[in-house]
Amino acid sequence: MTENYSKTKEYTVSIFKIYTFSLFLLIPIIILFVLPYVLIWNNSLSNLIRLIFSKIKFNWDNVFAYLYLFRQIFLWSLVLLAGAVLHELLHAVFWVFYNRKGIRSIQFGFSKSDFSPYVHCTEPLPAWLYRLGSLMPGIILGIIPAIIAIFTGSIGFLVFGVFFTWAASGDFLIIWQTRKINRKTLLLDHPEKVGCIIVNREY
Repeated sequence: MTENYSKTKEYTVSIFKIYTFSLFLLIPIIILFVLPYVLIWNNSLSNLIRLIFSKIKFNWDNVFAYLYLFRQIFLWSLVLLAGAVLHELLHAVFWVFYNRKGIRSIQFGFSKSDFSPYVHCTEPLPAWLYRLGSLMPGIILGIIPAIIAIFTGSIGFLVFGVFFTWAASGDFLIIWQTRKINRKTLLLDHPEKVGCIIVNREY
């Protein structure tokens, strides 16, 4: 526990609950982003799928076509990995300026279970700031690119935006669970689980 603070209550969610919630989150994501894109830029979802594959310009009998496909997979893997790292950095950006230790309060690492990047803030934050920092990656990397895709017709922005809106499922779930907590209440990012701890300052 952080020095001079006492724990009062935890707000955490299991990985199973996040995965379950993420499945339900796909429904509003499709309604809000994919469906408008399909209606504006194509006549049907099947047309969208055909459009995506038409971008590949594939010749299944040509070995170079497979090399091209592997190249696309590799490039998209790099994009998604960079996006995952940026997702965590955005948490830190909104948390780092509002605590006593600044950047020293931020710990970066990779999860041993799934090798995904994570960021952990060791200093308590007011609930409004904790929620803001949790929300911003989903907005900046997810919702905004998806909206840009609807207006521009960009498939790349649509895929990126939909994926990172969906990838923020855990953040959205924690924000929902802490919605009734007073905005000035101090929350400490949980060091081991997904979620936070309400703490009181000790004098």
